[in-house]
Amino acid sequence: MERIYPTRDKIEESLAIKRLDNHIERYQIIKRYCYGSVLDIACGVGYGSYLLQNNPDIEMIVGVDLDQESIDYANQEYKTDKTFFEKCSINDYKAKHNVLVSLETIEHIEDLNAYRDMIYRVDPELVILSFPNKKSTHFNKYHKHDLNSQQIVTLLQKYILVKQLYQHDITIMIFVQKPKKMPNIFDTIV
Repeated sequence: MERIYPTRDKIEESLAIKRLDNHIERYQIIKRYCYGSVLDIACGVGYGSYLLQNNPDIEMIVGVDLDQESIDYANQEYKTDKTFFEKCSINDYKAKHNVLVSLETIEHIEDLNAYRDMIYRVDPELVILSFPNKKSTHFNKYHKHDLNSQQIVTLLQKYILVKQLYQHDITIMIFVQKPKKMPNIFDTIV
Protein backbone atom coordinates (compact mmCIF):
# COMPACT_ATOMS: atom_id res chain seq x y z
CA MET A 1 0.00 0.00 0.00
CA GLU A 2 1.26 3.47 -0.89
CA ARG A 3 2.00 5.60 2.18
CA ILE A 4 3.32 9.05 2.95
CA TYR A 5 5.62 9.38 5.98
CA PRO A 6 5.78 13.07 6.90
CA THR A 7 7.73 14.08 9.98
CA ARG A 8 6.15 16.16 12.73
CA ASP A 9 8.34 19.07 11.67
CA LYS A 10 7.14 18.76 8.07
CA ILE A 11 3.50 18.74 9.21
CA GLU A 12 4.04 21.81 11.43
CA GLU A 13 5.83 23.60 8.58
CA SER A 14 2.97 22.78 6.20
CA LEU A 15 0.39 24.06 8.70
CA ALA A 16 2.34 27.32 9.13
CA ILE A 17 2.52 27.80 5.36
CA LYS A 18 -1.23 27.12 5.03
CA ARG A 19 -2.00 29.68 7.81
CA LEU A 20 0.18 32.27 6.10
CA ASP A 21 -1.42 31.56 2.71
CA ASN A 22 -4.89 32.03 4.26
CA HIS A 23 -3.85 35.34 5.85
CA ILE A 24 -2.37 36.57 2.57
CA GLU A 25 -5.57 35.60 0.76
CA ARG A 26 -7.68 37.57 3.30
CA TYR A 27 -5.63 40.71 2.69
CA GLN A 28 -5.98 40.16 -1.06
CA ILE A 29 -9.76 39.81 -0.63
CA ILE A 30 -10.14 43.09 1.29
CA LYS A 31 -7.55 45.14 -0.61
CA ARG A 32 -10.06 46.27 -3.24
CA TYR A 33 -12.25 47.92 -0.57
CA CYS A 34 -9.46 50.08 0.86
CA TYR A 35 -8.75 53.70 -0.09
CA GLY A 36 -7.24 56.91 1.22
CA SER A 37 -5.65 56.64 4.63
CA VAL A 38 -5.80 53.09 6.03
CA LEU A 39 -5.17 51.95 9.61
CA ASP A 40 -4.15 48.29 9.96
CA ILE A 41 -4.74 47.77 13.66
CA ALA A 42 -2.85 44.89 15.31
CA CYS A 43 -0.73 44.61 12.16
CA GLY A 44 1.69 42.14 13.71
CA VAL A 45 4.91 42.03 11.68
CA GLY A 46 3.42 44.13 8.87
CA TYR A 47 3.06 41.80 5.89
CA GLY A 48 -0.68 42.56 5.60
CA SER A 49 -0.09 46.30 5.46
CA TYR A 50 2.56 45.68 2.82
CA LEU A 51 0.12 43.58 0.78
CA LEU A 52 -2.44 46.40 0.85
CA GLN A 53 -0.01 49.12 -0.23
CA ASN A 54 -0.01 48.24 -3.92
CA ASN A 55 -3.67 49.29 -4.23
CA PRO A 56 -3.42 52.66 -6.08
CA ASP A 57 -6.51 53.96 -4.23
CA ILE A 58 -4.55 53.86 -0.96
CA GLU A 59 -2.55 56.98 -0.18
CA MET A 60 -1.07 55.84 3.15
CA ILE A 61 -1.17 52.81 5.45
CA VAL A 62 -0.33 52.94 9.13
CA GLY A 63 0.23 49.57 10.76
CA VAL A 64 -0.12 49.66 14.54
CA ASP A 65 0.72 46.93 17.01
CA LEU A 66 1.39 46.67 20.74
CA ASP A 67 4.53 44.56 20.35
CA GLN A 68 7.72 46.57 19.77
CA GLU A 69 9.62 43.59 18.34
CA SER A 70 6.91 43.10 15.70
CA ILE A 71 6.95 46.80 14.81
CA ASP A 72 10.75 46.77 14.52
CA TYR A 73 10.50 43.82 12.14
CA ALA A 74 7.73 45.51 10.14
CA ASN A 75 9.78 48.70 9.78
CA GLN A 76 12.81 46.71 8.67
CA GLU A 77 11.01 44.40 6.25
CA TYR A 78 7.85 46.14 4.97
CA LYS A 79 8.14 49.92 5.33
CA THR A 80 7.63 51.72 2.02
CA ASP A 81 7.04 55.32 0.93
CA LYS A 82 3.35 54.92 1.87
CA THR A 83 3.45 52.17 4.53
CA PHE A 84 4.45 53.11 8.07
CA PHE A 85 4.47 51.22 11.37
CA GLU A 86 4.22 52.32 14.98
CA LYS A 87 3.88 50.79 18.41
CA CYS A 88 0.68 51.82 20.16
CA SER A 89 -2.13 50.27 22.18
CA ILE A 90 -5.74 50.38 21.00
CA ASN A 91 -6.50 52.44 24.11
CA ASP A 92 -4.12 55.20 23.01
CA TYR A 93 -4.54 55.37 19.23
CA LYS A 94 -6.36 58.54 18.12
CA ALA A 95 -5.42 59.44 14.51
CA LYS A 96 -8.24 59.61 11.94
CA HIS A 97 -8.30 57.32 8.89
CA ASN A 98 -10.68 56.60 5.99
CA VAL A 99 -10.51 52.82 6.47
CA LEU A 100 -9.79 50.67 9.50
CA VAL A 101 -8.60 47.11 8.83
CA SER A 102 -8.70 44.66 11.70
CA LEU A 103 -8.10 41.08 10.64
CA GLU A 104 -8.15 38.40 13.34
CA THR A 105 -7.88 40.94 16.14
CA ILE A 106 -11.19 41.27 17.95
CA GLU A 107 -11.14 37.73 19.37
CA HIS A 108 -7.83 38.61 21.11
CA ILE A 109 -9.14 41.74 22.86
CA GLU A 110 -10.26 41.27 26.46
CA ASP A 111 -12.35 44.47 26.61
CA LEU A 112 -14.55 44.65 23.50
CA ASN A 113 -15.81 48.10 24.54
CA ALA A 114 -12.23 49.42 24.41
CA TYR A 115 -11.94 47.98 20.90
CA ARG A 116 -15.20 49.66 19.85
CA ASP A 117 -14.08 52.94 21.47
CA MET A 118 -10.84 52.83 19.46
CA ILE A 119 -12.84 52.41 16.24
CA TYR A 120 -15.09 55.32 17.19
CA ARG A 121 -12.04 57.53 17.97
CA VAL A 122 -10.41 56.69 14.62
CA ASP A 123 -13.79 57.48 13.03
CA PRO A 124 -13.24 55.63 9.73
CA GLU A 125 -15.79 55.73 6.94
CA LEU A 126 -15.21 52.00 6.40
CA VAL A 127 -14.37 49.21 8.89
CA ILE A 128 -13.16 45.83 7.65
CA LEU A 129 -12.74 43.13 10.24
CA SER A 130 -12.49 39.38 10.43
CA PHE A 131 -12.74 36.75 13.12
CA PRO A 132 -13.09 32.97 13.50
CA ASN A 133 -16.69 31.88 12.96
CA LYS A 134 -16.26 28.77 15.06
CA LYS A 135 -15.40 28.08 18.66
CA SER A 136 -11.67 28.65 19.04
CA THR A 137 -11.08 29.65 22.67
CA HIS A 138 -10.76 26.03 23.74
CA PHE A 139 -7.70 25.39 21.56
CA ASN A 140 -6.17 28.86 21.13
CA LYS A 141 -5.01 30.30 24.44
CA TYR A 142 -4.74 33.78 22.90
CA HIS A 143 -8.42 33.97 21.96
CA LYS A 144 -10.56 35.67 24.61
CA HIS A 145 -13.91 35.40 22.80
CA ASP A 146 -15.89 33.18 20.49
CA LEU A 147 -17.92 35.67 18.46
CA ASN A 148 -20.67 35.65 15.89
CA SER A 149 -21.74 38.25 13.33
CA GLN A 150 -24.67 39.53 15.39
CA GLN A 151 -22.40 40.30 18.34
CA ILE A 152 -20.16 42.38 16.07
CA VAL A 153 -23.13 44.24 14.54
CA THR A 154 -24.45 44.99 18.03
CA LEU A 155 -21.03 46.21 19.18
CA LEU A 156 -20.56 48.60 16.23
CA GLN A 157 -23.88 50.46 16.38
CA LYS A 158 -22.49 53.55 14.61
CA TYR A 159 -21.87 51.40 11.54
CA ILE A 160 -23.99 49.50 9.02
CA LEU A 161 -22.95 46.06 7.84
CA VAL A 162 -22.83 46.18 4.03
CA LYS A 163 -20.98 43.00 3.10
CA GLN A 164 -20.13 39.72 4.72
CA LEU A 165 -17.65 37.28 3.19
CA TYR A 166 -16.34 33.91 4.28
CA GLN A 167 -13.00 32.22 3.93
CA HIS A 168 -12.90 28.75 5.41
CA ASP A 169 -13.72 29.24 9.12
CA ILE A 170 -13.23 33.03 9.05
CA THR A 171 -15.94 35.68 8.65
CA ILE A 172 -14.98 38.98 7.01
CA MET A 173 -17.35 41.89 7.68
CA ILE A 174 -17.36 45.26 5.94
CA PHE A 175 -19.14 48.18 7.62
CA VAL A 176 -19.83 51.74 6.52
CA GLN A 177 -20.40 54.59 8.91
CA LYS A 178 -24.02 55.57 9.47
CA PRO A 179 -24.81 59.12 8.35
CA LYS A 180 -24.57 61.50 11.31
CA LYS A 181 -28.17 62.71 10.88
CA MET A 182 -29.79 59.52 9.70
CA PRO A 183 -33.56 59.56 10.22
CA ASN A 184 -35.08 56.63 12.06
CA ILE A 185 -36.82 55.07 9.06
CA PHE A 186 -38.45 52.43 11.21
CA ASP A 187 -40.66 55.04 12.93
CA THR A 188 -42.33 55.88 9.62
CA ILE A 189 -43.27 52.34 8.58
CA VAL A 190 -47.07 51.90 8.53
